[in-house]
Amino acid sequence: MAAAATSAEAGGRRRVYILPISHVASESRARVAWAVETLKPGFVAVELDPRRLFLLFNGEHLRGRRGGMWDWRRPRESIVALTLSLIQGFFGGKTGQTPGEEFLVAIRLAQKGNIPIVLIDRDVSITISRLSSAITAGTLLKFLKVALFGRRVERFDLNRVPSERIVRSLLRELKGEFPRIYAAVVSERDEFMAARLAELPEGKSVLVVAGAAHIPGLRRRIPSSTIL
Repeated sequence: MAAAATSAEAGGRRRVYILPISHVASESRARVAWAVETLKPGFVAVELDPRRLFLLFNGEHLRGRRGGMWDWRRPRESIVALTLSLIQGFFGGKTGQTPGEEFLVAIRLAQKGNIPIVLIDRDVSITISRLSSAITAGTLLKFLKVALFGRRVERFDLNRVPSERIVRSLLRELKGEFPRIYAAVVSERDEFMAARLAELPEGKSVLVVAGAAHIPGLRRRIPSSTIL
């Protein structure tokens, strides 16, 4: 794990440290604990919104059954949310990591150290709605075609956070083949999170705990940030 940079921006401006994590990688918890305890930041910002935070603490992360995640008036969105939960749960089962557990580590350590916690992600219901609108019959057919006949993705260890090179390669593939899905789940949220971070007071450091897929976008929008 790379050592944290110690140089500050001139004029006491905000220092932003971004920690890439994987929601299913078992090493994510240790990375988060190291970052919070080593940096002792002024803020801990996590890739969550209030609803996902509630679901995490109630043990129902994106399962679509509590906290309004399942809505009979919006079955399409609810099915998308449940599918995402099942996919994450499947891979998390292979690594022994409950998806979202790394965020709980960050929050509990921040609470222990009296560090303010900031939820920086967009409302998950908006993301699910945007994603469900992007998924059409044509998209599903194209997905099957890419899965069966497309370029093979480089394999990596699910227990480890993928390198930025692998992440960039996957994002290029997603953006090229499914631009609306990419916008709904990646770029729009990158923009939202960067805007939330810009609202924080200057003069204090910020530790951002976010999925590896958001690192390229956050780095581009916050060029002075340090990637851990």
